[in-house]
Amino acid sequence: MKKTVFVVIIVVLLMHLFLLIGLIKPKGEKAPETKPETPETPVVSESENPPEPPVVEDPKPQWPEIPPFSDTYFTKKPKQLSQKLSEAATHCKAGVAVDLSTHTILWAKNETTSYTIASLTKMVTTMLAVRKIYESDGAITLDTPIKVTREASKIGGSQVWLDPSETFTFNELLKATLVHSANDAAYLLAQFCGGTADAFVQQMNDYTKSLGCKSFRFINPNGLPEKERKNDENSANAIELAYIADQLLKLPEITAWSGVKVAYFRENDEAFLKKHNGQATMLSSSNPLLGKCEGVNGMKTGYTDKSKFCLVATCERSGKSVCLVLLGCDSKQARNTLAFGMMEWLYQ
Repeated sequence: MKKTVFVVIIVVLLMHLFLLIGLIKPKGEKAPETKPETPETPVVSESENPPEPPVVEDPKPQWPEIPPFSDTYFTKKPKQLSQKLSEAATHCKAGVAVDLSTHTILWAKNETTSYTIASLTKMVTTMLAVRKIYESDGAITLDTPIKVTREASKIGGSQVWLDPSETFTFNELLKATLVHSANDAAYLLAQFCGGTADAFVQQMNDYTKSLGCKSFRFINPNGLPEKERKNDENSANAIELAYIADQLLKLPEITAWSGVKVAYFRENDEAFLKKHNGQATMLSSSNPLLGKCEGVNGMKTGYTDKSKFCLVATCERSGKSVCLVLLGCDSKQARNTLAFGMMEWLYQ
């Protein structure tokens, strides 16, 4: 009996001893708590942040590269004309037929001799006028309004009968000049772009010289004979006119109208339409090849008593671009016959 009591006492003492050890265990040895794992977020320094995309503005239209003219701009590789074309070519004073795709002269007659050029003048007038748009840094656009001046309204010959009470956009005046060869519209463009017509004419002379051309001589922006100067007229040679035509094909402001056979002027002028039974001023091109010869897209005709019948025609067909210049043709029929024949010959 005493032995059993003693065993019980020993067991109780051991239990109390183990309990006492658990109560005095150090605080720092608490069992670690388990937490759900989370992915680490990488730390990115400020310098490693992706850059903001640059703001891209619409590029301003750029004046196309105009290579200077020189004796080597075109290469001469003449082809034999048929007897019929050779006979037809005797009825013009000068001319040149050029493959613009390769800058190759395939036919030429007195191509470096200057002759009066009549309304072919307007090729340079409109070229320099359009260049003013590019140089203006947005101050001048095709929609810029231009008020008719009294001086422009008095210009005769082929015209659109401008009136000082009217205002037209830059583009409308280009249309009248290039489609209808309107002398008054060409004069008004020159006044607006040059400050005065005379100042603009000087710029035409300076500009063509800066391009390397030597034959151009201008006394007005439209090609009319100048009575006050003993009927003096503008002049140039055939090869440099072909060079200018090659550059004009790079200008959409020009090509938009140079290949148009018929267009309308004052078509948005309600007062004019009411006064003329709804009929706008019709503009018609005198280029005989337009609409009748495949691919012809310009460029200009001209006539005065002195210059006779002139033509600069450009054509794009089957990936090949050509230019034909005819100066001093005896008659309109002679010019047109030669023009049609030469254009087809160029594509044979």
